Amino acid sequence: IFFILPLQLSPISEKFICVKENVNDNTQVVVINLQNKTSTRKYMKADSVIIHPKDPILALRGTIKNMNTIFLQVFNIETKEKICSLNLNEYMTYWKWINNDTIAIVCEKNIYHWNIDIYNSKKNKEHNNNTLTKVFEKAQIFVDNNSQILHYTTDKDMKWCILCGIFTQDQGKSIDGYMQLYSCEKKLHQTIEGFIGCFGNFIFDNLDMKPLFCFIEKKKNSSISKLHLMDIYTNKSEGVTPHKIVKEINLVNESLNDFPIYISMNMLQGVIYVVTKYSYVYIFDEGTLTLIIKERISEDNIFICCDSKNGDGIYAINKKGKIFYVTLNYAAKIICLLKNSKFHEEYYSSSVAEAILLMIKKNEDIRIIPPLRTQQVLNNFKYFKTVPGQLSPLLLYFSVLLDYDKLNTYESLELVKPVVLQKKREYLEKWIKDDKLSSSEELGDLVKALDLRLALNIYLRCTSHNKIIAIYSVYFVKFLGENNIQFDINGIIDYLLSRKKLQEATSILLDYLKDNKPEHKHLQTKLFEFNLYNNVQVAETLFQMDIFTYYDKHRIAYLCEENGLYQRALENYTNISDIKRVINKSTFLSENRNTQYNLDIEILFEFMKTSKLNMELVIAICVQYYHKIGIKKIINKFEESKNYEGIFYFIKVHFIMFKYIEACVKINNIKELDRICKDKNAKYNPEQIKNYLKECRLSDPRPLIYVCDIHGYIEELAEYLYKNSLLKYIEVYVIKVNPSNANKVISVLLDLDASEEFLLNLLNQIKNISNIKHLIDIAEKRNRLKLLLPWLETRANEGYENIELHNALAKIYIDLNKDPESFLKTNNFYDKKLIGKYCEDLDSHLAYIAYERSNGECDKELINITSKNGLFKLQAKYLVKRQSMELWKMVLDESNKYRKNVIDQVIGSTLIESNNADEITVTVKAFIEQKLSSELIELLEKIVLHNSEFNDNKNLQNLLILTAIKSDSKKVIEYINRLDNFSGLEIAAVAYEYNLREEAFIIYKKFNCFTSAVSVLLDKVLDFDTAIELAQKCNNPDVWFILGKAQLKLNKITDAIDSFIKSNNSEAYKEVIEKCKENNFYEHIIMYLTNLRESTFLKDVLVDSELVYAYAKLKKLSDMTKFISSTNSANLQMIGDRLYKEQEYESAKTLYSSIPNNQKLTVCYLKLKEYALAIEAAKKAKSLKTWKEVNFVCVKYKQLKFAHVAGLQLIMHADHLDEIIKIYEK
Repeated sequence: IFFILPLQLSPISEKFICVKENVNDNTQVVVINLQNKTSTRKYMKADSVIIHPKDPILALRGTIKNMNTIFLQVFNIETKEKICSLNLNEYMTYWKWINNDTIAIVCEKNIYHWNIDIYNSKKNKEHNNNTLTKVFEKAQIFVDNNSQILHYTTDKDMKWCILCGIFTQDQGKSIDGYMQLYSCEKKLHQTIEGFIGCFGNFIFDNLDMKPLFCFIEKKKNSSISKLHLMDIYTNKSEGVTPHKIVKEINLVNESLNDFPIYISMNMLQGVIYVVTKYSYVYIFDEGTLTLIIKERISEDNIFICCDSKNGDGIYAINKKGKIFYVTLNYAAKIICLLKNSKFHEEYYSSSVAEAILLMIKKNEDIRIIPPLRTQQVLNNFKYFKTVPGQLSPLLLYFSVLLDYDKLNTYESLELVKPVVLQKKREYLEKWIKDDKLSSSEELGDLVKALDLRLALNIYLRCTSHNKIIAIYSVYFVKFLGENNIQFDINGIIDYLLSRKKLQEATSILLDYLKDNKPEHKHLQTKLFEFNLYNNVQVAETLFQMDIFTYYDKHRIAYLCEENGLYQRALENYTNISDIKRVINKSTFLSENRNTQYNLDIEILFEFMKTSKLNMELVIAICVQYYHKIGIKKIINKFEESKNYEGIFYFIKVHFIMFKYIEACVKINNIKELDRICKDKNAKYNPEQIKNYLKECRLSDPRPLIYVCDIHGYIEELAEYLYKNSLLKYIEVYVIKVNPSNANKVISVLLDLDASEEFLLNLLNQIKNISNIKHLIDIAEKRNRLKLLLPWLETRANEGYENIELHNALAKIYIDLNKDPESFLKTNNFYDKKLIGKYCEDLDSHLAYIAYERSNGECDKELINITSKNGLFKLQAKYLVKRQSMELWKMVLDESNKYRKNVIDQVIGSTLIESNNADEITVTVKAFIEQKLSSELIELLEKIVLHNSEFNDNKNLQNLLILTAIKSDSKKVIEYINRLDNFSGLEIAAVAYEYNLREEAFIIYKKFNCFTSAVSVLLDKVLDFDTAIELAQKCNNPDVWFILGKAQLKLNKITDAIDSFIKSNNSEAYKEVIEKCKENNFYEHIIMYLTNLRESTFLKDVLVDSELVYAYAKLKKLSDMTKFISSTNSANLQMIGDRLYKEQEYESAKTLYSSIPNNQKLTVCYLKLKEYALAIEAAKKAKSLKTWKEVNFVCVKYKQLKFAHVAGLQLIMHADHLDEIIKIYEK
């Protein structure tokens, strides 16, 4: 059905299509009824129209002028009754009927459902039953990308909604899409990257029907799409895993921006339909999402689709208005899947097996009628191509079926046939035991030839009792005969025939008469008789078996004649009159039958009268048996019957043709002679005819030419024509008759020393020689190759690229010294290896050129020829240009006696002349791999130090210095000083590793890595002078610090402190303090720590404490007092205790006083014999222990006055009274 649709077409239903078109600047709406093939036209000023899915009801959209309002109206086109209307204040981008009483409206930001009471509107006109409900808000992604709405739908219960839109960000080069899935119950939504989705129901294997959600996902910038089928209705919390399948699919076709516009789940067929913009239809299986078929249904784009309401397919319309109905024939599509799918070999078996499993499943599906496993499907499997290394599709078919199901009748027969032929009895036993075969009489008959027991089992299963009786009858008769038990075979056969048991009787007699004995003549005759009366086909089979010879031939011949078996009648009749009678009835004689009558000339010609077809057979018999019948007799019989056509055909064959040709020559009938000699099917002795025609020396030798050409006497023909000066006919033969044999003719002419002028003229007339190689070989063997030069050059100029032609040209140019170098350098079609070999003994330079142009195929040959002839510069140049590590390895191997010559050339000039970085890299790498250190240094010196293009190459400079470090360390300093663009830090590290400390120092210094440089100097060499000089020059704090540590380590404390001060680094202050203390360098400590505190603002307990200690050790009590009175972090208690232990009581006294620690201060005063101050300090200490100490010391040194004061403090404590008395007593 075709419709021209100029403007718009609304979503279609199975009943109606609605078309909006312009006619004479007026808008018409056409509603087409697909059921009764009628159409209704209405003039309507509407922007858009959609048709109701079921009834002739239209919904129209218009715009109210001067207002941003959309006007919607619904009316019945048959009753012309308005149903309802609606004003919408939001711009609408998409609308459709989603069921019989709801229109979905997609606006810029919101989605609405307009519920329309179609059938009750009349009764409730006063009451508005038509409501507009906001369902949800459009996701922001649709607004941001200005998406075009592609599709909107809901599930059956309107609990879930799906909105689908597309957009482009590169002016249409690619199409992207998003879907918004919305739950009306949960008021939640989810956005999904992809194109299209739908809701539907599927029937599972247990006949349980469930609602599912299906959609096609496609990520941005990805060519792979994914088909999802999932249960969104079941919660995981319910303890049931929701159904979910995901499978990658490829929707990329000729156009990269093709995308799906429609998807539908067909519950009845159990498949998913997907339609794309570019008219591709994909059908997927519900259970596995396996692609069943992909087909393009139209050259024009599809733009709208809908389901068939009876559930057996979909409708689609293209842009030209053509309507397509798409449905699925499972049997055909399964076969199509297997035939046309381009399976990869590694997945072949699994893919075919998957299709067969799908077929098995669908065969049992209650929805698929008729079943899939039919004789037609089985036959198709026989003709599928087999992938090498894989099972044939038919064997794979049976293998899968036997694993999952029982074979039907057709399948059982097809499987068992090869098994019986191969006598695989064990397979049959297993299948029958496992009940994998469907039993039938045909199957039993097939198995019977292999195993009668198994056949009986099959007959029993299919209740074929007659077959069982027949088999047992045969066995019974056989048993009687083998055991010499007398029985009446005639009585048994008569009984079976009376019961119409023809098959059983035939079986018994076949077994009984198998020895073909004369005494069984009567039974043999009876066997043929009852089968000819009842089943002619069985009788024909008995004749074909050809095992019975003693039956009554006349009786059986008569019965055959009566039943139309004329050929069998002729074979068995012996009476001429009977034979003639049958011949008159028959229309065809078989040459392959018994020929006892065939040699009777009378019978033959009698038979020929019945049919012209038989004449050809009679002639064939005459030709075959002419020596028995007689030629003259045969010709006379043809003449008697005035059959001159028979005479003509008879004498045309075999040696008789010679006489005919002889006659043609003698009567000068050249035209007929030409015709006979031209005939490739003519039967004659070609050697005899050829020799005869040569002897005749015909003025027109074309008959001889034809005979020699057909039968391959080319050389002999060419010699004959040349020696008889028939040069014109030589040209005729090689130009017109058979140009492919020109090479053979030319070879003969060369051997006959034909003139060059004639040969060149002949060659120039031959534009295309099919086997030019043979022609060139012939000329070359005869040392006449130069003769072909003009012809070869002409062919080359015409564009022939034949390799043998260009090889010949190369050889000629080389031999003639006709600028061969230019030819070898510019020609791309000659065999480089062959011509190189040809040149080796003539000109080694030319051999080099040929080998060089072979793109590496002649490496060994090139090396050999250049080495042999001392062309080492050329060899070096080729090696550098070739960039082959394998070739370098071969040339630089120690076993190559020419290695030094090549290396000298590479170093001397070749590599310096190169301006290719890759060539340099490969060459250097080759020298490295062969451990040619000294040669590598020399090579790199040439490249890097002698103003070549690569003298500033960092890698090469690195390599030169590293190689020298490892193999020639004396040159390292020179390279360091001369080169500037190398990796200094890395090279210095390697030099240091190889104990080249001076070189490492120079590198570090050159690259301003002063810390590394000074570290190298001070590691083992301990060159302090140079280190100090470097530090002074660079004035780097880190350098001074490293130098200071080294000096400190060797007790150069003064120098170290000076270095540390210059470094302004306090990290080593602890080591400095320890070293100074060990060596009593307290003056230096004061200097260092004072500087440290001033320059780094270091506030450290140890620093301040040691500074106080140094002041004390140097008796600088005023400086110490000044320091401790200022802000500091010194641990005065610790330093005081240390000084006290060292008997530095004066200094300790000052520290204890500043803390204050009156107990320790008292003791210090006592030590200094300042007893009055000690008493004062003891009073402040308020300690019995202190008073006891004062009392003891004063008593000891007779300072009784002060002892008395201390004693008064003690006697107040009775516990100490005894102790005081003892002190005084002592």
